[in-house]
Amino acid sequence: MSKVFDSIDGLLGRLGDAEHDRVAKFEAQFEEMVRTVVDGLDVPDVDQIAQFLHDAGKSAEDFRAAVQLRRQRLKWKADLAEADAILFEAAKVHEDIRAENERFKALQKEHEDALAPLYGHLQRFAGKGADLRTEAERKLRETAPGRIRDRASKLGEEIRQINLERFQLRKEAETIRSSAEANRESRETSRRHPFGHPRQTPAETAAADAAEDAPALARAAAKETEAEKLTPRLRQIHVELSELMQAELEA
Repeated sequence: MSKVFDSIDGLLGRLGDAEHDRVAKFEAQFEEMVRTVVDGLDVPDVDQIAQFLHDAGKSAEDFRAAVQLRRQRLKWKADLAEADAILFEAAKVHEDIRAENERFKALQKEHEDALAPLYGHLQRFAGKGADLRTEAERKLRETAPGRIRDRASKLGEEIRQINLERFQLRKEAETIRSSAEANRESRETSRRHPFGHPRQTPAETAAADAAEDAPALARAAAKETEAEKLTPRLRQIHVELSELMQAELEA
């Protein structure tokens, strides 16, 4: 009995192998037929295709799907080849850019090498010219007619006095504002401890603060206005002083 079973098992094994070989053969033939149809080679007639599909256990829909896939794959292969050609051109352009950059670096170095001594000359000439001009102006002003030097000295003193007065006025305005701010903070502190203070709405509090601050802020604004009124005279003096300085050089 065991021999019979062994014989059956062997038969089944051979049948399985045969079936596997048959399927593999039909798959290869199916792929070849799809390739033949899509590539437009020696195309079989419809009856031959139908018989083959029947023998291979394939449907017309299977064949249609395989044909469409083959067409798509051919398109993708063409796209791949086109992409390689484009990338090849891109690599050539990249090499051209690299070469141009190298050429530019060489030109840039040549340009910098040519400018270096020029900048040195410029610095020497500019320094020498500035020193010579400063010394000449100093000597011309020192030896200018006495009336011009006296007037320039008086104008310089007037400028100093005006600047000092403006500084003091603005400092007084800032002091007044700081004092008003301190008073406001003191009132806010008192409100946080409201014993003995009437309750007020936010609007009433803001109005009271504004009324309390108004005199101080007005005094500060007046100080700044007084300081600003000195500006036109200061500008006038600077113009006259500039003219005197030019006169010192031309006398």
